Amino acid sequence: MAENERNNSKIQKIPRYLFLCGHGAKRSPTAARIGQKIADRQDKNVDISFGGIHYASQDIEIMRSYWASFDVIFALDRYVESKLVTYYEVPRDKIVNLDISDNYERDDLEMVETLEEKLKGLI
Repeated sequence: MAENERNNSKIQKIPRYLFLCGHGAKRSPTAARIGQKIADRQDKNVDISFGGIHYASQDIEIMRSYWASFDVIFALDRYVESKLVTYYEVPRDKIVNLDISDNYERDDLEMVETLEEKLKGLI
């Protein structure tokens, strides 16, 4: 095996995770922070992003390409999951619904504890 092939075989793909809520202001940034904290505790190299489904482009093809770039999309609730599946045709097996209701402020302690429990083993 050539040296270049050996080096390329050692390159590991960094998992890409997206946390998605309605507006990307409260739940998804909190969830992304908790996800990164879990990855750091496990010494895992990950790429974590967050956003809001309401601010997604109406250009369906651009968004499908964007959604496809993630290994897992964490939908914060059923509405977001449904929008991803029905409007953008994201495969259900790429989505994890965390079922976090939209009644929390950013970094709310109860939400943080719930997220830490729900994200165990998923990051």
